[in-house]
Parts: sequence; C-alpha cells; structure tokens
Amino acid sequence: MSGWWKTLGRGLALAVWLVPGADAALGGGVPFREPVWMMRGSQCGPAEPTAVRVPADGSDATGFDLSGLEVQEAQGTGTLVAIGGGTRSTGGYRLALDESAVTRQGRTLRVRVTVRAPPEDAMVTQALTRPCGVLRLPEGGGLDRAEVRLGERTWRFPLGAEP
Repeated sequence: MSGWWKTLGRGLALAVWLVPGADAALGGGVPFREPVWMMRGSQCGPAEPTAVRVPADGSDATGFDLSGLEVQEAQGTGTLVAIGGGTRSTGGYRLALDESAVTRQGRTLRVRVTVRAPPEDAMVTQALTRPCGVLRLPEGGGLDRAEVRLGERTWRFPLGAEP
C-alpha cells in the first residue's frame, strides 16, 4: 500500500474513534429508550392545550381526569407527563408522536406531540372532546431534562425524581 493510503486509513480510523467520543462528551452516544404512551383518551384533558408532570404518588395531574383511562403500557419506569390537546369540535381526535419526533440535544430529550384529526370520511361523534394521554419519558442515558412540544407551546420537565 502506498504511503498516502496508509495515512488516509489512519485518518479515517481516528475520525471514526473521535466522533462518537465527541458525541458522548455532549451527552450523546448513549442510547436512550423512546417515550411510550401509557394511556390515551378523548375526554380527560383540560380545555386548553397543556402538559403537566404526573406526581409519582399516583395522584391525578392538575387539570386532568385520568381515572377512566385504560393503561396501555404498564411496564417500565420513567417520568410521566400528562398532555392535553385542548377542546376539539368532534370525536376521533388523538395525540400522536410526530415522525422523527424524539430527538436529543445534549442532556435534553425533545419530544414533539401532535393532535391528529380523524380521517375526512370517518363517522365521528358530534360532541366536544378533549384528547389527552400520559407519556412515559425515559430516564438515564445521560438525559436530565425533557422538552415536550405541542403546536407552538413547549413545556420543560426534569427527568427522574420529582424536584
């Protein structure tokens, strides 16, 4: 192999070794679990879009009625956040994570939630609804806070034990 091929090979090996190291120094490079919907419903959120942390003692989150929701994913640990999509004119609306909605910037987990409308041809109830859900945010992996974005609003929460 000629001299410049050896130099190029060593340079590539160094780059492959350094880039993950730099990412880890910024809080990246450590895998994290995706957020999981614990429960979702159509009549449990407040009238305005909002997000609040669910207390660890299991008591209701302020402004939410979570008593009638069926738990979808009970296993695991993490910080629970109740998210409400605000009042909607018909049934069929639901909360969903956007495509590529979960990103990491340093020690912050960023989650983007949207309110999905029912299909145009769907038969829906003619009643005011307030879609909501409880999202379990992962802890650990070098993360210490989360930002939850719904529409133009953003809420920030510490991850882990309650402050």
